[in-house]
Amino acid sequence: MDGNSGLHYPSFGVTFNIETVSLYGQYGNNEQTSDPEAQAHYIEGLTRANMVHPLLLNGSRDDQNGSIVALIIGFSNCAIEICGGQYDAFHLPLQPCSSDCNNPMRNPNSGYEPWNTAPEDPVNVPQKSLLWQIYSPDNGGPLVGPRVYVFSGAKGKQVLAKWDPSPSNPDRCMPNAECNYNRVAGLLSTNGFSEQQVQVIFVYAADNYPQCDLSGVHCNDPLHQTPDAYLAERHMGNIVRYLKSGLNGTSRYPHLQQVFIISRNYGGYAKNPPAGGTDGCLNPEPFAYEEGFSVQRLTVAQIKQAANPPKPSNDQYSGLVDYSHAPWFDWGPYLWASADTPRNDGLVWCNAQGFSPCNSDRDFRLGDPLNGLYGDLTHPAHTGQTRAATKILDFLLNSPFTQAWIQTGR
Repeated sequence: MDGNSGLHYPSFGVTFNIETVSLYGQYGNNEQTSDPEAQAHYIEGLTRANMVHPLLLNGSRDDQNGSIVALIIGFSNCAIEICGGQYDAFHLPLQPCSSDCNNPMRNPNSGYEPWNTAPEDPVNVPQKSLLWQIYSPDNGGPLVGPRVYVFSGAKGKQVLAKWDPSPSNPDRCMPNAECNYNRVAGLLSTNGFSEQQVQVIFVYAADNYPQCDLSGVHCNDPLHQTPDAYLAERHMGNIVRYLKSGLNGTSRYPHLQQVFIISRNYGGYAKNPPAGGTDGCLNPEPFAYEEGFSVQRLTVAQIKQAANPPKPSNDQYSGLVDYSHAPWFDWGPYLWASADTPRNDGLVWCNAQGFSPCNSDRDFRLGDPLNGLYGDLTHPAHTGQTRAATKILDFLLNSPFTQAWIQTGR
């Protein structure tokens, strides 16, 4: 997010384009002050925000009794940061494991908590997951309007490919290509909601064990020569098209107005443990950083394809993402920062550096190496969970794209 259209990332060989280092590629970091087609995309997002209203289970509008469901789908990092863990990795305090989420209920019982708590965690040291930050009375919650429900459908190991149900995707969810979406439908129903009430979706995932980076330096597998950032973009394009039209032209979310895509946080501390294994290869650098180009390229493709008149995106991985083929989508909160070097808003990611700005914070699972229990330094530990959740909360409460609906009912 500190880049600009004057900076460029090394190209891949001679066949791939140079990647512009900014949130919107050649448009720069801000749609509001860029070219007219980017401004139009920004205005479209504000227009869609004003179309988000409380809906009943059948999708009809009811400002007094309806609900606005902001659904978050994704993988284990997402689940830990949104929900917290019901238990800790290796039962070591403050190293939460991805767990099924309680989630907010339409009519909660007395004492019901939407977030998870691990029994190993110290007393009075809660996991400050997103749902804890939103709904816990200890944090002044609820921080969103009473008609708004932030709901997680994230689950461990459900990487981008598992959310892409397209027939051309060999790694789609099995035994049914829509099994993740079916699972989410069940969660919604159990808590008193329906897919008809989902009007905002956050997509927060990555693909695991990447093999080829944009510079071509790390492409050692002769069977895997397309950069993973482009493969992730293809999955994202398939996902957003599915969110609008399903597999048969009928959307599961007929009132969906906005989609926000979240890319990975820093992955440079990850490494394989001395005992062997591949945990450190889940999504290391430079792949974690390069997923940002997946979101950038897909968003630029929608800006161009939705322009009047449409402009060719020259992007062979995005597919058709104009408004007739995909919902309006844009960046969600941007979580990547370069280790302990603060970016312009101060965000860092730490690995127990004893000096400022980390001050011994350890943001990723270390495990207990003294006893041969190696963490992957990829999944967030307690402080990393807090950093990510706080950035997501800031986006929810303060983004211009959410202001029209986030406090609905107050």
